[in-house]
Amino acid sequence: MAIFRRTVARVDLRQILDDRPASNDSEPATMYQDTQFPVLNRFITSGGTIDVGRIESIDCAAVASDSQKFWVALTRRHDEPLSALLQRLNDTLEYCLERNEQVDELGTSAH
Repeated sequence: MAIFRRTVARVDLRQILDDRPASNDSEPATMYQDTQFPVLNRFITSGGTIDVGRIESIDCAAVASDSQKFWVALTRRHDEPLSALLQRLNDTLEYCLERNEQVDELGTSAH
């Protein structure tokens, strides 16, 4: 079985963090301006990758990475709705990008 890996560009962290919408932003949401998960949206449009799904023995995980490193790897909690997992990913990614840190709930550094 072949494993395919995409090459993605290095994410411009300043662009992701500096382009946060104001809380009173009344511009309608579009495919490129997601108001529910704004950090994830800007991360993807800046060249980052978001993967959600089964990873080896983990039923469901959500991972945010770019060409240099993984930023966040979360496991889906028991009975956690997918929308809640994505919200945690959005919030945790913002935290990590602001502090240049990583969060790994998968317990491995192989990412």
